[in-house]
This record gives sequence, C-alpha cells and structure tokens, in this order.
Amino acid sequence: MEGYGGTTPVIKKVTFPKRGKFEVSLEDGRSIMLPVSRFPSLQKVPLARRNKYIIGNGNTIIWHDCAEVYHIQDFFGFPDDYRYKG
Repeated sequence: MEGYGGTTPVIKKVTFPKRGKFEVSLEDGRSIMLPVSRFPSLQKVPLARRNKYIIGNGNTIIWHDCAEVYHIQDFFGFPDDYRYKG
C-alpha cells in the first residue's frame, strides 16, 4: 500500500512559523499548517508562551496557559469522516 494508510499519526512537535498560523509535525514526516483563529483558546495564549506545551501519548497537545486539551483529530479531523469506504 502506498501513502500513509495504516500509519498511526504521532505528534512530534509544534511550531509557529508564520503570524496567525501554527504547524503540527508528525514523526513520519507529515505536517499540517493551521490557522490559530480556528483554536480560540490557543489564540488567547500570549505569543511568548505558545512554545510552552506538552505532547501526551503522541496524540494530545497541552499548552501550559491554555484550558483546552487538543487531540490529534482536532487538527486532522475524524478518520471515519473521510476514510474511503469503496
């Protein structure tokens, strides 16, 4: 099988390379750039504190100054919503 089918995504790191955007990188080399505006709780975290986070079990990101806990499906969606069922 080509591509990433059957590969479980594991979060490696989070960066803020552009104003208003953040990037979630996975251990297998994939990454996704996201608008901070879609994550209001994270948007409230001061810029200087956004690099203060913990990755839990490879599938959760917890920012020290954020009340919300983000799970991998918050960034990539729910697999059952887009999985090919043909």
